Amino acid sequence: MEAAVASRRHLWSGGTKYHNKCKWSTDMDAAGEIRQLIDRYVTAGGKGDLQGVLDTLTDDVVFLPPNDTPKVGKEELRRWLQPFQEHYTSKDIAQSRELRVAGDIAYEWGLFQETFTPKDPASGNKPISLDGKFLRVYHRQPDGSWRLARACWNSNLPADS
Repeated sequence: MEAAVASRRHLWSGGTKYHNKCKWSTDMDAAGEIRQLIDRYVTAGGKGDLQGVLDTLTDDVVFLPPNDTPKVGKEELRRWLQPFQEHYTSKDIAQSRELRVAGDIAYEWGLFQETFTPKDPASGNKPISLDGKFLRVYHRQPDGSWRLARACWNSNLPADS
């Protein structure tokens, strides 16, 4: 279960704090719109609102979680995340370090720290702490809005942690 939690953690962040210590793109309008999208993504995750998270993603979204297979499309992501949502809450601190926009594509990288706590202490599951980094790619949609299209993340901790 711990490996599953570690791989799901980046999308599901409860009680998230998002620090902006990043180098922003020179396209300030697009960067501002993407920042608003990030805020909606983080807020939905923090509330346990899976549909709210999915609403910030492209239909063909691809997530590349650590120690797991790629997750392609919103429906696969939904099936993958629901069991996690049922068993854990999380607290997350994320720092966006860079956001660059190039036309209709943008990327962001940053750092995170997160702790997962079992909802049922009697389950025998222990809290899990993660320290890592992420990379996200955003696509501007035909209507001009931005959506998260690709994401990967991994831990800074040794593999046996």
